[in-house]
Amino acid sequence: MDRSVWMYQIECVTIEYLEYLPHFLKVAEDDRVKKGKSRVHCPCKNCLNWECFADLKTIKSHLIEKGFMQRHTCWDFHGEVKAKR
Repeated sequence: MDRSVWMYQIECVTIEYLEYLPHFLKVAEDDRVKKGKSRVHCPCKNCLNWECFADLKTIKSHLIEKGFMQRHTCWDFHGEVKAKR
């Protein structure tokens, strides 16, 4: 399923959303480790990648409760560039 679908067109509490969310969290965690950082940017609608957390469980709960910020299909704060997608 395309990111624009699971991130924005289905409810955050559906099985489909919850099945795809771990992929984002893995990409974010892998990037954190690669960069030697202690925290990960949270791309939820409230944090907008401005807030960072050490615990991915916090980010996961934000994304389930609030959903992703708009137009966040390239995870540039999480180690991805548009050409890689």
